[in-house]
Amino acid sequence: EAAPGNELIRLRGVRVKDHEGRSASSVDGRYPVFVEIEYVILRASPVRTAFRLATAEGVIIFTSTDVDDEGRHGRERDPGVYVSRCEIPPRLLKRGMHFVTVMSDISMVRVNFHLENVVKFSVDVVEGMFEDNRQGVLSPAFYWDVEKVSDLDGVVGRDDASADGFAL
Repeated sequence: EAAPGNELIRLRGVRVKDHEGRSASSVDGRYPVFVEIEYVILRASPVRTAFRLATAEGVIIFTSTDVDDEGRHGRERDPGVYVSRCEIPPRLLKRGMHFVTVMSDISMVRVNFHLENVVKFSVDVVEGMFEDNRQGVLSPAFYWDVEKVSDLDGVVGRDDASADGFAL
C-alpha cells in the first residue's frame, strides 16, 4: 500500500538496462538502452504507463507511453503484474547524464502516479562513436544515401533541383 499509485495501479520498480539486459547506471551509446517500468494492476482499467527522459540541465528529450502503438490505446488491462519496456535506439542519446521520470494515468481522466527523476544513468562515449560536439539534445546516426552522380568531365552544374530545392 505504500508503493506509489492508487486503487488501480501500484508501481513496483523502474530500471534502466543495457543491451545485454543488465541493470545499468552507465550505458554504451553504440547499443540500445531499455527503460523498464514494473507495476501491479489491481483492478481492470485502461491505465497506461509512461516515462520522460531529460538531460542533466532539465531539458526534456522526449516522453513515451506504453500505448504509443495505437492498437493498445484505451484498452483495459486485466489485474496482474506487468513490465512495460521501451527500447531507445542505439546512437540516439548524447554523452552525459540522463534522468527518467515515470508516470501512469488514464488518458485525459486521471493521474495514478507521477515520480520525477526516479532513475538516472549516463551515456558514455565509446570507441567508434562520433563525438563532434553536434548541436541539439539528441545525436542520432541517421542513414544517408551518398552516390556519385557523374564525373567532373564537362560538368557545369546540375539542373535537376525541384521547385522547392536549390541548385547552382
